[in-house]
Amino acid sequence: MKVKKLLVLTLIIFSSSCSLKSLRPYRATIGPVGSSSEFISETKDGDERVICVESTQSVNDVEICGDGYKKDEGVGYIEPWLEFTPTFFKSSQFGWSYFFGYNQSSTKLLDYPIEGDKTEVDIERFSLNPFVFYNWGDKFFKGGKGMAFRLGLGASLNYVSRFDLERTSNNETFEASNKFSPGTSFFMEFSWNWFILRVEQSSIEYDDNKFEGVEPDTLRVVTSKASFLYAYYF
Repeated sequence: MKVKKLLVLTLIIFSSSCSLKSLRPYRATIGPVGSSSEFISETKDGDERVICVESTQSVNDVEICGDGYKKDEGVGYIEPWLEFTPTFFKSSQFGWSYFFGYNQSSTKLLDYPIEGDKTEVDIERFSLNPFVFYNWGDKFFKGGKGMAFRLGLGASLNYVSRFDLERTSNNETFEASNKFSPGTSFFMEFSWNWFILRVEQSSIEYDDNKFEGVEPDTLRVVTSKASFLYAYYF
């Protein structure tokens, strides 16, 4: 419900403020990203449980969970995104913008969908992320020159090109039929000339019926990221 409310609010701001200027690309970024994903199952009754994962790329500081780990971590992969020209509300430091992003993750879930079972999950999605933010510093970078800190939140409109599950106990597979999933995002960002330090957290829900004979649930994936990016300004 919270996801839908934030989605509606962000879309209202997006549609009411849309202009030709906001449709112009502002900057493209690319760089190494470290991520940490937590998988949460929620039943129709509202009961939630964290799903442990079998392995993670960096386990030195990851909390133990059952026979595995609480979070799946990825370190050092490259992730691109494209941001469009920000629009500010009159002369204030509040503004809105949106960006396109790409995300991919795969791991093995423990005790899912039932206790004692294991399920491989493979997710690939493309997202349109409208967001509102507050800006300290330069509103726009001229020729890639400037310094600013931004704090923002918004919705995440996701086209899920791949959401595949496979149970290891009986090789039963599931492929999501619903290609569109809503989500939310929050970020902090420091930009200096062509370089960006960015920390963000996003949440996306998958609520299809998944396996025959198993009570349907909503699988929520909460991902935290830290990235060091190089920006090209248009």
